[in-house]
Amino acid sequence: MAVDFAAKRRERQGEGWLIRNFKLRLSRKLIFAAGLSAALSCALRPPPALGREESEKDEDYAAIVAEHLLSFANRTPLETVAWLVSEFGATTETIRDIFDSYDAFLGILGDDGKRRRLERLTPETMREDALFDESREISDRFQEGLSKLFFQTDTQLTIAAQRDGVF
Repeated sequence: MAVDFAAKRRERQGEGWLIRNFKLRLSRKLIFAAGLSAALSCALRPPPALGREESEKDEDYAAIVAEHLLSFANRTPLETVAWLVSEFGATTETIRDIFDSYDAFLGILGDDGKRRRLERLTPETMREDALFDESREISDRFQEGLSKLFFQTDTQLTIAAQRDGVF
């Protein structure tokens, strides 16, 4: 995703870079968080059929895991992150950081005037623009929410995210 962002910035000579950055910091990050959630679910909240000690030796093991992961593929990324929030008991503050900021992001993208304004901002003009400041605050709050969810909500989730998601 970052390579795509850099290539588009170069190809378009900086035009529209801010809106792409805003999307990268929210929607692309949400997609990553959802995929990570699904992957971690295999170890942290496996389907009941995998609860047995000998399950990895079962002929059906791969089919059970595939069906489990397919259940996440059939959800939207927001639904998958909502599942993780619910499953691991995230705080109200964490929930608000994630979902309120994503809602604000969608609100900006859905407002044609604001969207065009972000598309027109340049590195030279962004610092004086209140919408730029708002977009940064929204994306920072979203990041804080995801960080709290994966690293401060549940010890097992934190360990799995660090072990399997980061490295």
